[in-house]
Amino acid sequence: MSYTQFEYKNLKVTNENDKFNIEFYIKNVGKCDGKEIAQIYIKQENPNIFKPSKELKEFVKIELKKGEEKKVEITLNKDSFEYFNPETKKWSVEQGRYKILIGASSRDIKLEADIELKSNDLKIKEKYPKAYIDADIQNITDKDFETILGAKIPDRELKLEDITDENTLEQIKNTKVGKYIYENEMQRMQELLDKQDVNKATKVMMDIQKPLKKFYEKKSSGYTKKMVDELLDIAKNNKDNIQCEFINKYLQYILKNIKAVFIDIDGTTLNDDGKITEKTKNAIHECRKKGIRIIIASGRSTNATLKLQEEFNTSPYLISSNGAAAFDVVQKQEILSNEMEKDGVLKLLGYAQKNNYKISLQYGQEVALNEAFMKMKRKW
Repeated sequence: MSYTQFEYKNLKVTNENDKFNIEFYIKNVGKCDGKEIAQIYIKQENPNIFKPSKELKEFVKIELKKGEEKKVEITLNKDSFEYFNPETKKWSVEQGRYKILIGASSRDIKLEADIELKSNDLKIKEKYPKAYIDADIQNITDKDFETILGAKIPDRELKLEDITDENTLEQIKNTKVGKYIYENEMQRMQELLDKQDVNKATKVMMDIQKPLKKFYEKKSSGYTKKMVDELLDIAKNNKDNIQCEFINKYLQYILKNIKAVFIDIDGTTLNDDGKITEKTKNAIHECRKKGIRIIIASGRSTNATLKLQEEFNTSPYLISSNGAAAFDVVQKQEILSNEMEKDGVLKLLGYAQKNNYKISLQYGQEVALNEAFMKMKRKW
């Protein structure tokens, strides 16, 4: 910014062995002393490859007293006109007509002159997308980008079979286990940002963006290659049962805040003979040792669920059995026997609130539950 005004005039450009000598005059025509930064741009007419509308090549700072005039001289070598040719992989000069532009900024051009540039460098053969030449960035397709890049771009989503410990937690977020980790970490990061704890929020983002092998390569981290391999196996096979040592350690902050765990008894928690697996039993006992309350449900058999409740001494709650009924475990009576539509869920919520019960619903009823929440205009 200057508190005076400047006049640009008498631009002259001469070519001497591919060196362009530029000279012009600047005069302080204002009412006080001041300084001006004169900028020199080039602009090619009808280039074969996309280029900026103007390219800044030189600038010079001039101090002028009130009424003073100075001559400015600058030389542009041929390399000032070079661009990187993606076909020859070399810096090249494109033959053609150019403009030399002089101004106080790219939007305030005061003087201009035309020059003709000769070159024996190979021209671009590829016809590059018009969207690049017009800078129409909203309409650049993947094919356009590959043309400019000179190579095929990677798939947007990582294929399951290609997942390795070179990938990040963010890159596997389209798997069931990756989605679980990613969504929890995004929620955690937002909570930290809400508390203005930027350092910890940044650490969360850095962890989900580092290669998985980095977790076990640092010996003091507590992670092992076996833990990462187990996670990779779950991700590559997109398993429904995502519990593993890696998650238990990585998301241990969640476990500290858990007050209750809902276990839906199905094929992944039962043996072939229909009995609960030892792994599930151990997990339940581990939760009980940490003071976490257990809620057990089964869409297969209400009686089986009641039996398991007695075995593990769980607390009162409502169970939705077979996706079509609600059963009061304490009163041992059916509350709903029809489809769990919106009105049925409202009735179920009211019953649970009145009796201070917990609720568990089978998969497929989340939509009805969400609609019920909206109708009640409150969070459960």
